[in-house]
Amino acid sequence: MRNIFISTLSVLLFFFILPLSTTLAHNNISEQEKNKVVQEALKVIEKRYNSLISQQQEESEVPQLKNTKSQLRLESIIKRDKNYINELGASYKKIEILNVDDIQIDKMNDTIKLSLRVEVAKYYQYKNKKQMEEHPWLETRTHEFIFTSSENKRSKLYALVDYKFEDEMDYTSEQASNSNLPPIEEMNRQQVIEATNDISIMSTQHLYNRSGARSYAYNWYNKNNPDFRVFSNNCTNFISQAINRGGGVNMDWWGDLRWWYQGNQNTTSWSVAHDYVYYARRNNDAGGLGAYYISNVKDLKIGSLVGYDFDNDGYFDHLSIVVNYDSNGEPLTAQHTPSDYNRPWKSVNSLAKHYFIQTNDYWYSN
Repeated sequence: MRNIFISTLSVLLFFFILPLSTTLAHNNISEQEKNKVVQEALKVIEKRYNSLISQQQEESEVPQLKNTKSQLRLESIIKRDKNYINELGASYKKIEILNVDDIQIDKMNDTIKLSLRVEVAKYYQYKNKKQMEEHPWLETRTHEFIFTSSENKRSKLYALVDYKFEDEMDYTSEQASNSNLPPIEEMNRQQVIEATNDISIMSTQHLYNRSGARSYAYNWYNKNNPDFRVFSNNCTNFISQAINRGGGVNMDWWGDLRWWYQGNQNTTSWSVAHDYVYYARRNNDAGGLGAYYISNVKDLKIGSLVGYDFDNDGYFDHLSIVVNYDSNGEPLTAQHTPSDYNRPWKSVNSLAKHYFIQTNDYWYSN
């Protein structure tokens, strides 16, 4: 299992020998040198993912950086990612690079800076199962490198100085929630008003297109729809898009609680996790999609949500949408910030609180 990338990596390296003017943004660097640097970067990425498969984290299995702070961060993330999968009772069996794009490269003197976005498929297997899971965890991350170049008599050499990559969300940069909203537990105790018969009689009933929401999530899980702006924490914006564009649910423009996006403006319920859950649990008029809590995660339907309170402060930090199920019947989810598809819902900080949010089957319009 050590050479997990060989076939895929060989194809990618062959690709990078070709002219990359349409793929790369670069300055002061030759075609030959930029291809060489990209190859070196892909080898580092290969080594990083190889270290997730190995049962023992040996020094030789982890990329070595000259930047001590970055080295410690890298080793900590690898250890944490191993813990994520181990706590599921599973282990990685194979990891493949699926795509490399958005390559930016620049050289100043002997220093080369490189940024590229990589999509991988992570195949894993539960310890009580005989086969790998049918749905691999798809992950897309941006990787950033700093190399220094030097020459000997035969060739040019590249030393890896620093390596960073997009990681789990820093929720300190999340768009501010409505400060008047109650925390989760108080929200749970409050009575939720069910839709009245008058609403359903006076309005037209529509089926929430769960498969459409899933398709939208797959098509856009690792890129941004240009019709919408991008938030530093983009998870709820992505969920709202999947429900609206994929699920066919109209925006909610009227009433005390609203859920809409237009131009560069939107309600906080469209883009902030806590505000969205507050809205969905109380939405009892035309437009938008209602939701309610359930206790058994395996009862979540496609297009329903998992809510996370990562720092246990009583407010939702993150939402993901159910898109598939594993062989144990546990939901697999899609999300933004970071970009994942078929991610096991429990593959997060074990101290986080989880809430299972079942979206309604129907929504109403006037």
